[in-house]
Amino acid sequence: MAFILEESCSKIGMNYMPDNLIDTNIILYAYDSSEGNKHVISKNLLKQIWGKGGGIVCLQNLMEFSVVITSKVENPIDLDIAKTIVEDIIKSDKWRVIDRM
Repeated sequence: MAFILEESCSKIGMNYMPDNLIDTNIILYAYDSSEGNKHVISKNLLKQIWGKGGGIVCLQNLMEFSVVITSKVENPIDLDIAKTIVEDIIKSDKWRVIDRM
C-alpha cells in the first residue's frame, strides 16, 4: 500500500510519508469534485484507507478540512455532511487521529 500511496501523491505534487500520514489537501481533494484528477487520485487513496486501514491524520487537519470544504471550495458541502465525514474518521478503526505531531 505504501508504494501506491507514494506514487499517487507524487502524481499530484504532494509528499507522501511512509507511515500513511494523510495531509488535509488529500482529504479535501477526495471530497471536492471540482479538483479533477486530484479528486480522482485522492478519492482512490481514501478508499484504500477505508478498506484496508493505515490512515493517520492530525486533529488539526480534520478541523481545516471542515472549514475549507464547507466554505472555501468551488462546490462547498453542507456542514452536517462535513461533520459526519470527520466523525466517521474519528470513530473508525481504519484511521488513527493524532492530536499533535
